[in-house]
Amino acid sequence: MGAISSSKMGMYLAQPGEIVQNPNILGGPKEHAASDHHAEVCKLLRSAIPSYDAILNVFQQQGTWWNSFRQKTHAISQGSRVEPLPEFAARVYTSTSPSEVATLAVAYTRSAGSNYEILQLVDNMIISNSTYSATILGLECLILLGKTHTDFGQPRSAWLIWRRGMAIAQLMGLHDGHAQRSQGQIWWSIYHGERFTSLLLGLPSGFNDRAYEIELSRSLPDLVGKEAWTHYFVLGCAIEAGKIVERNTSPHTLPIKTQDNLERMDILRRLGSSQWWELPVSLPPFGNELDCLVDRMLMQLFFFHVQMYTHLPSMVSDKHDANTSKDSCQSAARELLKRYLVLRQRVHGTYLFECKTSDFVGFTATIILLLWMHEQSTNSQADLQLVHEVKAVFDQLKIESDCPIAVQCSGALQVLCPRNEAGDFEDDRPRKIDIPFFGSIVRNKKATVSEDTIGLESEVAESACTDFHYLLSNTLPISSTSQESSWANEMVWDIDQDWDLFEFACGTMG
Repeated sequence: MGAISSSKMGMYLAQPGEIVQNPNILGGPKEHAASDHHAEVCKLLRSAIPSYDAILNVFQQQGTWWNSFRQKTHAISQGSRVEPLPEFAARVYTSTSPSEVATLAVAYTRSAGSNYEILQLVDNMIISNSTYSATILGLECLILLGKTHTDFGQPRSAWLIWRRGMAIAQLMGLHDGHAQRSQGQIWWSIYHGERFTSLLLGLPSGFNDRAYEIELSRSLPDLVGKEAWTHYFVLGCAIEAGKIVERNTSPHTLPIKTQDNLERMDILRRLGSSQWWELPVSLPPFGNELDCLVDRMLMQLFFFHVQMYTHLPSMVSDKHDANTSKDSCQSAARELLKRYLVLRQRVHGTYLFECKTSDFVGFTATIILLLWMHEQSTNSQADLQLVHEVKAVFDQLKIESDCPIAVQCSGALQVLCPRNEAGDFEDDRPRKIDIPFFGSIVRNKKATVSEDTIGLESEVAESACTDFHYLLSNTLPISSTSQESSWANEMVWDIDQDWDLFEFACGTMG
């Protein structure tokens, strides 16, 4: 993208992405004022993070996530080499670029898993200031901020970041396909981040896919065996996710035609070889091979997530629906869980992939598989084993980190998981589980297939669950009877908090 100039503003958007003053007025008082402001912002950001040695120590122990992130998003370096996190820290710690110092601060927060207040500081100082955010460096910082909120189990906060990033990127023209390839990576990171959180939260998406659908249909016939196929594979999944979002957020019934969807998903599936779809027998010890495995598992997980959500309405309806299938839903949930368990394995004491929002997706897939199992006369030993393996992951995470998401997922599965193939439970008392952005499940005394056993709560089914919107579109109430609306408190609620608060805040929704 070329420089953007304005004779009135005296500003240029310079490569590789930082805004500088118009060269005609360089050396003037405005330039010095801007330089002083940049220095103050850098000083403030550095004051929020520990010493360089302390940061480096955190990165060396908990910075393995960086390579995958940087490979997907880096737009400044035109070379193929990804700058390792310690090198990035050494270069940026004393930098005069506010956007880069902010990126370092977010990277530290992501690695440490604490100091959340730094994220709000970066939001206020960088993302909310177009002088910084409307640059490539600023957008890279925004992407890391959105990823960090997602990894911390804060998809609502991430969605807000992605939507702002989408607006900025569109103003910069990064969405139109004419941007440099490296800068196009910035757009795709924002696009996919926004689409994933929209799918999860049941919120409208901020981009119309029509042009991409045309591009995809033209490109698919020539993609088999070519290196670029993974881009179009993920794009195709995102487009299908967009159709689900449109269906879930529309005030009218917009069914997704099953046969068309199956054909589109099958075309995407056939882009990858049978070897690409195989689950690993063992894990690579380290390096690029391990990074590629993680990327492959994440792409497959997204594919099955989309497939699962396409057919999710079938799980709450006793009526036959030609556009959804319980078999397809439970099959996708099962395959998703297999990939999730791979990503939650350790290499050298470190998880392959740590993302609390992905943990929540794995949890919802487990719930779907459980609902399917409770409708069968006998439970599959393989499915029961799969469910208990996922539960073991949450039990371990609960012990290790006392993570609220892991604690609540573990508790819910403790209630809903049968002990054996006969469907016996440790506690036979009726129990209700409210799951954010998903629905309510009640377990009554007998684990047999009937309207009075495991399933969606009867009072909910009568009032709201026959309406598909309750299942996937738990958005915020749009009105308040009081002068002082609780909107702000409800908007910042996320799945890393107490789920009972979600039920209280969103209990008026239908």
